[in-house]
Amino acid sequence: MNGIAGAYSEHVPIVHIVGCPSTSLQKAEALLHHTLGNGDFHVFRDMSYAISHKQVYLDDPATAPANIDGVLRDAYINARPVYLMIPTDMVSKEVSGMIDLI
Repeated sequence: MNGIAGAYSEHVPIVHIVGCPSTSLQKAEALLHHTLGNGDFHVFRDMSYAISHKQVYLDDPATAPANIDGVLRDAYINARPVYLMIPTDMVSKEVSGMIDLI
């Protein structure tokens, strides 16, 4: 987090990609190491609000391509770190190659 905070203060665009447990484990509020022992899988994303320009959680294959493009664009345009959280089950989901960037 200190490195990301430093990049934020120095206007360095970094894409902080974070892997996390599957969406089903998160919905079940399983007590895994990606929580603080309370079942809240967004605690680390929430901690990054003050030190990243945008935070994106990919939980829907229909919106994932646009969300990825949007967060990359924001990092580049704003010269600030961004946070991209990807559940393990999303890496095998099929997504459309056609997105509307406007």
